[in-house]
Amino acid sequence: MILNDKFHSEAINVFYRKGKYYFLWSKNDTRSSDYEVRYVISDSPTGPIDVSKSKVIMSKVPEKGIYATGQNSVLHIPKY
Repeated sequence: MILNDKFHSEAINVFYRKGKYYFLWSKNDTRSSDYEVRYVISDSPTGPIDVSKSKVIMSKVPEKGIYATGQNSVLHIPKY
């Protein structure tokens, strides 16, 4: 599957939770002011996914001391 987003900058991280597949990726360069981590949900691990429906889960806000991760990941916490 190809992520049709010309601004993704690393491999897609995919995980399964409660019957859905979540696709995470970094958009733009971590040194860029518009760097962000985005996600989109699909019913299948092979898509299709609609990048236009993706949502931001992290973005830079330097004036608040929030900078880029440079990578994204998933943490499994039991009972959630």
